[in-house]
Formats: sequence, structure tokens, C-alpha cells
Amino acid sequence: MTLDDQNARRLAENDAALFFEIYDAPLLIDEFQRVPSILLEMKRIVDEKMLNGEDCKSIRTSVFWKS
Repeated sequence: MTLDDQNARRLAENDAALFFEIYDAPLLIDEFQRVPSILLEMKRIVDEKMLNGEDCKSIRTSVFWKS
């Protein structure tokens, strides 16, 4: 998915948690630098999964930086 899409970008800006519920892992995000705050939500999700004892290898959230 790309954050060039205005609706996706607006959702990521306004409710990053809902964004990651709608766009579930595995996820490839193009133009994520448009909404850098989503990185904090990604970290929260990974940290929560680790605290719940999920294997880190099963966490498949990917970020793609396209310049």
C-alpha cells in the first residue's frame, strides 16, 4: 500500500492503530516518510506482541523506503 493515497495517509495520520487494523501484516508501506508517526505505532505493535510472548520471527510488518 502507498501513503501517496490521500485516504490511507489521512487514516494513518489520524488513527495509526486503526490503520494497522485495516492494513494487517504482512504489510509493505510505500512513502511511509509522509507519516513518520506511524513508526511509533509499529513499534508499539511489535513491543506488544513480544510482551505477549509471540515469536519475533512471526512478526511480518515490513517497511519499504522509496526515495
